[in-house]
Amino acid sequence: MEDDPFKRRYPLEEPKRAVLLSKDDINRIISHAQIFQTDEEKEAAAREDRERRRQASKQLSAALSQRKELGSELKKKQYELGTKFAKVEMDREARTEARKNQVLEQAYKRLFEDTDRVKYFKTAKNFAEIVKERNDQIATKATHKDEEAKFDAKFLLGTMRDVDQHHWEGVEKERIKEKNKKKNAENWRKQRNEVLQKKSREKWEHLRDGYLIRDEDEQDKAKAARKVLEEKERLRQYKEMLDNQILDKHALFDAHHRLEEAEEVKAKLFNDAKRQMKLEHQKIKECLDKDKRSLRQHVANTLTDEGALLKAKEEAILKKAILEAEEKAREESALKQMEREKTQEAIKEFYDQEMAAKERRRYEERLSGYQEGRRIADNVDRLQREEDSKADRHGNLEKEAQHLQMHQIAKRQANRKAEEVNEIKDYMSHMRSLDNEEEMFQKYAQMEIENCEARGIDAHAMRKAARPGIECGKGPLFKDRGHIRPRYYAATWNPEDLVHVKRNKDLHDTKARLGFTLY
Repeated sequence: MEDDPFKRRYPLEEPKRAVLLSKDDINRIISHAQIFQTDEEKEAAAREDRERRRQASKQLSAALSQRKELGSELKKKQYELGTKFAKVEMDREARTEARKNQVLEQAYKRLFEDTDRVKYFKTAKNFAEIVKERNDQIATKATHKDEEAKFDAKFLLGTMRDVDQHHWEGVEKERIKEKNKKKNAENWRKQRNEVLQKKSREKWEHLRDGYLIRDEDEQDKAKAARKVLEEKERLRQYKEMLDNQILDKHALFDAHHRLEEAEEVKAKLFNDAKRQMKLEHQKIKECLDKDKRSLRQHVANTLTDEGALLKAKEEAILKKAILEAEEKAREESALKQMEREKTQEAIKEFYDQEMAAKERRRYEERLSGYQEGRRIADNVDRLQREEDSKADRHGNLEKEAQHLQMHQIAKRQANRKAEEVNEIKDYMSHMRSLDNEEEMFQKYAQMEIENCEARGIDAHAMRKAARPGIECGKGPLFKDRGHIRPRYYAATWNPEDLVHVKRNKDLHDTKARLGFTLY
């Protein structure tokens, strides 16, 4: 177990369960492994071919550099100077083009960053980029899936190799063990033969010299006979032990059988006793119910007799209580009459005081009302005099206003004519600017479409959005959508809707995003 390749490569605390593979799974693993092996062989061959070509190119370049011909150094210098000047010229043109592109981008940004037309077109562009990115993600996932399948095949191939190696090592160990056993047996046989030969030689020497020892042979025979007897005795004891065990098992089986029969008899007796006890309980219950009914009847008769006595006592007590209550009510009514007289006297005194105070307040209110009326009449006379003076001044102002209005009407007519002329001029200039803007937008759209096509992005949506017209273009026609096409528009940014669209750093504080809805 110490040399187990699984534990050596993947040490785990818990033992792994055996994986049972079907024939199809094994064939699939073998096919993946074969494909992986062929791919590895092809890569190794291609790597060797590239290395061989690189070495040959190095050797050829070294041979050409060491070759001495008439004018070779001069041609080499001319070639180096030509490449150097060409590189400088290309860098200069690239910088000029980059500067032009930067100026154009800034102009486009100033012209189009606030127009809906460019927002619609950018929406289509971002939509196409998102679709391209999604397709790239799907292709990447498929590639990753193939890579995972190759990795799984490689892993399973390595696992099968390790299993085969482990099996081969076990077989090799068993073979070496068997070989060592055979060698040990052969050595033991040789040693035994040597000992027997030595004994026979010594025996023949004793016979030859006449000193053969018979007692040792007899002792050996006696020892062998004792061993045979001991073995027989051991076998007899073992047989007796087995017989005793069999008898004990039979006795135990009989005891279990008798216990089961006793349990059945016990259950039967218990059921009979239970049934008898239920009958007795039912009889006892009927007797008790009969006694209860008789006792209830007796108690009812007794209570009827006692109720008549109690009723007479209650009537006497009630009469006594009624007399006491009437006397108490007479005393309370006398006390209430005295309190009512005192209250009426106090109310009469309070009423007289209130009437005197009311007369006094009424006189004071009439006096203050007369004074307020005099003050209001004086104010009305003063305001009437002021209104008369204002009417006189207003008559003079109306004459002046009529003269001024005639001059204002003439001036307004002249200004209206000038405004109409300026509106016509503004409309014409606006239409010219719209034409120029449409031309610039078409150039910008064509440049973006060509750039996206060079990057491998589908420009169908951008071509539809760049179509000339007031409402610009509708969106692309999708599958299984009938005649419905999405119309592009600018709406509130929602990061959960367009997570792949990169926001412009210059417009990070805006809330506009590019999306589309069904039109």
